Amino acid sequence: MITEKKDDHDGVLTAALAEIMGRFRSGPYDAVVDHLEEALKGAAEEFVAQLASHLKHEEEVLFPGILKASPGAAAEIEQLHEEHFLLRVYSTDLAYRVKQGDREGGYEVSRAFLAALFEHIDRERKVVDEELKASMA
Repeated sequence: MITEKKDDHDGVLTAALAEIMGRFRSGPYDAVVDHLEEALKGAAEEFVAQLASHLKHEEEVLFPGILKASPGAAAEIEQLHEEHFLLRVYSTDLAYRVKQGDREGGYEVSRAFLAALFEHIDRERKVVDEELKASMA
């Protein structure tokens, strides 16, 4: 009998402690999660804007400069333009998924986006480096 009373008492204490823990978790952590969602949306919007500005600068300043110095680079510049289109598609899709709260889809898009971005940056560096070397020779 004493054991049952002790078990009942322990059950009440653990239930009370679990309730307190639940309130800690739902109270401040819910607010943090809400802010993370807002921050993620803001970060996605800022990233899309920065990417758009960067791509526009390359297309209006860098690529024409390379073509002027080296008209033979037209094929490489055209490929970079095509990659810019793909990067814009990825950024639009990612921003949409973030706004919709589609974490799984957003994660998948961001993985593909990151791979495409790394490949593009590598190719762009090679084109720019090759054209700079050629113009200096």
